Amino acid sequence: RWLTDPRFKDDISRGDNGAVVSERMARWCAQYSTAQALEILGKAKLPAGPVLKPQQTLDDPHIQAMKFFQPLDFPGMARPAPVAKAPVWLTQTPGSIRHRAPTLGEHTAAVRSGIERIEARTRVDAPDDPAPTGASPSWGPLRGVRVLDLSQWLAGPAAAALLGDFGADVIMVELPSVAADAQGRRSPGFVVTNRNKRSVTLDVRAPRGREAFLELVRVSDVIVENFRPGTLERWDLAPATLLAANPRLVLLRSSGFGQSGPYTGRAAFNPVGLAFGGITYLNGWPDRPPLRDGVMGGDYSTALFNVLGMMAALLRRDVDGQGQVVDTAMFQAALRLTGDLLAVRSALGIRRERAGGESPLYPASLTVEAADGCFVATSAPSWHDVSVALAQLGRRPPDDPASVREDVAKLVGALPAAEAVTTLRGAGLAASAVNSVADLVREPHCWSRGDLVRLAHPEMGEIVTQGIVPSLSRTPGRVAGWSPRPGSDNEAVFGGLLGYPAERIQEIG
Repeated sequence: RWLTDPRFKDDISRGDNGAVVSERMARWCAQYSTAQALEILGKAKLPAGPVLKPQQTLDDPHIQAMKFFQPLDFPGMARPAPVAKAPVWLTQTPGSIRHRAPTLGEHTAAVRSGIERIEARTRVDAPDDPAPTGASPSWGPLRGVRVLDLSQWLAGPAAAALLGDFGADVIMVELPSVAADAQGRRSPGFVVTNRNKRSVTLDVRAPRGREAFLELVRVSDVIVENFRPGTLERWDLAPATLLAANPRLVLLRSSGFGQSGPYTGRAAFNPVGLAFGGITYLNGWPDRPPLRDGVMGGDYSTALFNVLGMMAALLRRDVDGQGQVVDTAMFQAALRLTGDLLAVRSALGIRRERAGGESPLYPASLTVEAADGCFVATSAPSWHDVSVALAQLGRRPPDDPASVREDVAKLVGALPAAEAVTTLRGAGLAASAVNSVADLVREPHCWSRGDLVRLAHPEMGEIVTQGIVPSLSRTPGRVAGWSPRPGSDNEAVFGGLLGYPAERIQEIG
């Protein structure tokens, strides 16, 4: 019935009727245990995962099989703390936890003695040659790096776009079937996520398309893919095949649960990755179900780790000339972002539960409503610092944190948000209005730094998008636009890079 219900015919309709979908899913899930529900959804190839508590994260067989945690001792701690390893796995030069966090000044002498060795390190100069024929205009620190982007929404394309922001020549390889479904249209989300890229249409699953793709591989530096593990192997494009075609290739494989472990075959979009990685469990209030994020944090944090892995592999390649595979899992990125959650639980016995944004370790922060209905967030190193600030404002500081919170809430609640922020900052506290997207577009600080950019789209008109992060003083990145339609750069890429005649371009595209 779900497939034929007009309320669920497409993404927009499903979004408009999200409450109906959630209510139906809640009724369906209530019939089964967690294990049963996951088994049924897995057989139907629907992304699903449990919302794990911290201890469940430590005990989960997939995480244990991946050996993702390493116990570390620290002077003064009663027992070792489990520390998450790097969420990016490289096949040739993997990251590792080589030692615990240092005590104060522990390595001063060693660092000083190693300065001469650091200065003697081999350096790689940026190329001065002009961009090759058929390449997009090149700029920035990644000029000369070519990326083949096979990935689909969202952690893969976002990572490739970040490389493009800094001058890499990113070529989207769009399957003709997917391009046909798009019918040449680009949504605002697609445009923002795939900026600074060129587009070619190529069926890498067909023999002639695979042949052309391997020719592109030979003249490229990086491949980005985020299919379910095993997909490239089914297409006869396994890592061994790709590295045989180009031994200097860096292959990013970004998936929900990684390329190894018992859950490798599971699918995972943003909500599932955050849930399994331990973030969702802490979002919300004690008396209500956990909340997912509202900004696709799992995808975008994974994209950042994807970039870290690719850049680490490229830097290593400049040393030894060898490429490798970079393996990232969305749940790993989420788990890494939980910070000291597991360490303080095991070492200090502090259990984090949902607390409406509160933290038992760093409590000097609160978000309260101002007189004009807007919200203000403020924070300080300790509640003592907040009491000192209240005294500077002529208020008698209370003795306990709960009363301090109430007094700050009364202070902010009597003022408009802008005035409250100015008052709190004047007293030495960090403070900001809680900005909506509409507020950010009106924020002069964002425009002055180039954090917001206006672009003109031929069909959608003006699009406001994020600028380049981070800012580089000598070789900054830039936003140069996007491909207008699938395959818009077939001639430039296949003709310019590979020398294909027009008739062959027509055959493969």
